[in-house]
Amino acid sequence: MKTFANKMVWPILSLLLVLVLAVPASAVGFGRYYVAPNGRPSIDGEIDAIWDKAEWTAIDKPYDGVNDSDSEVRIKLMWNDINLYFLAEIKDTDHNAENDILEIYLDQKNDKTSVYNADDSQTRFKVSGAVVTGAYAGTNAQTDSEVTVKKLDNNVYIMEGAIYWTNVFPSVGTTMGCEFMYNDGTSKRDFVEAYRWNANTAAGDPAPYADTSAFGTLYFADENGKLPEGLVTEAPETDPVTEPPAPETLTGYAYTVKDERKIYISFTEKVTLQKGTSCVLAPAGLLTEAAEAVNEYMISVDNSDPQYDLAATLKNGWDYNPQGLYVWEDGLVGVSGAVLAHGDDTEIWGQLRHLHQFPYLGEVASVDEIPAPSDGKAVVPPETDPVAEPETEPETEPETEPETEPETEPVTEPVTELETEGQQTEETEAVTEKTAETEPSQTGKGLPVGAIIGIAAAVIASVAVVIGIVKRKP
Repeated sequence: MKTFANKMVWPILSLLLVLVLAVPASAVGFGRYYVAPNGRPSIDGEIDAIWDKAEWTAIDKPYDGVNDSDSEVRIKLMWNDINLYFLAEIKDTDHNAENDILEIYLDQKNDKTSVYNADDSQTRFKVSGAVVTGAYAGTNAQTDSEVTVKKLDNNVYIMEGAIYWTNVFPSVGTTMGCEFMYNDGTSKRDFVEAYRWNANTAAGDPAPYADTSAFGTLYFADENGKLPEGLVTEAPETDPVTEPPAPETLTGYAYTVKDERKIYISFTEKVTLQKGTSCVLAPAGLLTEAAEAVNEYMISVDNSDPQYDLAATLKNGWDYNPQGLYVWEDGLVGVSGAVLAHGDDTEIWGQLRHLHQFPYLGEVASVDEIPAPSDGKAVVPPETDPVAEPETEPETEPETEPETEPETEPVTEPVTELETEGQQTEETEAVTEKTAETEPSQTGKGLPVGAIIGIAAAVIASVAVVIGIVKRKP
């Protein structure tokens, strides 16, 4: 037995070594690094000559792979044993004083973990010239950092500042994890775009405010920008880097459950819930607390304040105004790399916001009744029989008397030639004696031929008598 055990030790150890080496050290990212020279610039918003030793690097990777802004941001770094110094140049044609924010992330021990530790920090600087404090300061934010901003011509802002060291005090050759982000708003929108430096969130890397695993690397050089020999900074040669295709759109639907205050959101694929994800009911502006995972496909949001029943507000509205559910802090990524599309505009607190709305599909009796996705198909409510309309008698048009032509006075025909025998109308028979006196043309019309001959003969005879009398007159 001892011999068999000895024979199995080396194969097992070899297999374990292969498995360890096969595990990637961090997320893919864009493989970026920065070499910071040693030096101490003045924090005055001026680009002093000492900054010539440092190189610019662009913060230019849209968080969702699609660029919705025309802003341009680049940054330089220097260091000494007290501070990390930064110089940023921001070109922004539509400035938002409160929401144009530069963020600097540090992983001082460079362990690039999936959680924030004491040596990790997120510090946020407004382009208006202030460090963000309070609830929106960022994780382990160093809020007493120094910053100053100077506006140049052509909508260019120069931001210069310093972040002090807390856990690690670097020397030449030290390495740290590092990430930058620029949140871009406009005069009409608080959020239009978020640019990152190394974290490739469009391809599935976690957001830098969620963990440090996709940070780039910061190298500390001497005052001439030189690193110790043997310190490798460049990544191995690979095929040319191409921009990743735009990610698929993540789709989710909101539900409420009878007698519950929570709102549930079910997705069409498995999702990773990053740190800090929250929602808002708009236009009322009711914020939720951080979202919680219900299962691999579903999250829930709530507000512990008893005066805010989120489910009732989504169902019934707020102050007689219908409400929609929108993502506020977005840390959701689908298993395929799909992300939420921020294309829904809504006004909150007097500001137009550019967010993602979750369609509300109604209330169910229990969480188990919320439709589950199947083979990637859309999550939709269960089919129900159509509501039958009450039967009603078919509408009929009211009966109407048949239309008759209005009675009119008989039309008087003009006198024409005598009509032939047998043509006699009712009108002629109805002619009265008075009519015969006043309208001789009507009386002669339609008389029998014999009568006409008799009348003619009588007239001729009378004329003959008159002529005879005239002739006998002496």
